[in-house]
Amino acid sequence: MVLSYAESLRVIGQWLDYTLADEAELITTEHTVTVRWHRLQGHPDLRTFEWAELRELSDQARRKRENPFGRMTGRWAPLLRTLGQELDSGSIELLLARSLASGLQIYGLQQGLPYSQWFAHERLEDWNTLQRTQRVTRLLRAKSRKRARWPLGFRGSLAPWIRPQKAHTSPREESSSQPAPDIFTQPVL
Repeated sequence: MVLSYAESLRVIGQWLDYTLADEAELITTEHTVTVRWHRLQGHPDLRTFEWAELRELSDQARRKRENPFGRMTGRWAPLLRTLGQELDSGSIELLLARSLASGLQIYGLQQGLPYSQWFAHERLEDWNTLQRTQRVTRLLRAKSRKRARWPLGFRGSLAPWIRPQKAHTSPREESSSQPAPDIFTQPVL
């Protein structure tokens, strides 16, 4: 497998959304992923993808920036992509994934040892939302890293938190009946 689990499972999820699958099971081998699924109002069916085929479908979708199976929204693509990201980050080799009780039961190998974990759909949806938020935040930060421009009042030798001092006055002006405004002599904190 050359493609990450996140990317290959996203493509399989798009395909499951296209078929309107209600339940699914993925069985992986060195060269293929077999997907068994069924709809509530239909018969079980299966399809086998080669890893190279998944890579081509992914590349095709990225070039067009769209789903290779047509424009649609669904639940499988984001769930399986997020699951794939978790598998990639944990260096887990997927052997079997089965939809079960509002979640996905995963069987695989992690560092050569058996691995089994159940992921709730709600948990995967929350992770997906968090990861999307982090991606958007990174993009916005990258775009906002332009040189900051200071307002005209902050340029020059004065620190922006100190206001200019009151000009010296003659004794005659100090004895006037109006009190001298001292707001210009106080530093602003």
